[in-house]
Amino acid sequence: MTTSYTILWKPLRQTGSSTAEHRDQFGPSVAGADDSQPRLENKEIDDKTLAEIEQSGLAIEIAPAMPTKLIEPLAGATGCGDDTWGVEAVEQSRQASAVKA
Repeated sequence: MTTSYTILWKPLRQTGSSTAEHRDQFGPSVAGADDSQPRLENKEIDDKTLAEIEQSGLAIEIAPAMPTKLIEPLAGATGCGDDTWGVEAVEQSRQASAVKA
C-alpha cells in the first residue's frame, strides 16, 4: 500500500550524488532540476521506500501530504475587492494611522 508524502529534497550539489544516481534510486522527479536548489515533490510511496529515503540522507523533511479541498466561491463574489478584514482584525490600520500622526 502506498501513501502520499511531500518530500523536501536536499540540493543534489549538497548531497554529492548525481541526478542520475538519485533518479535511479527514487524515480525521475529530478530530471532537469537545478542541482543547487532544494526540490519539493509530492510522491506516492510505500513504507519500504519511505524508510530508504529517510536513511539515504537526501531528504531535508518528509511529511504525509495534507488533504486539501477547493471551496466553491459564494454566488456573486468577485475577487478580493476592498475587503481588508484581516488588517482591521489585528488593528494594524489604527497603528499605522498613529505612526503617521
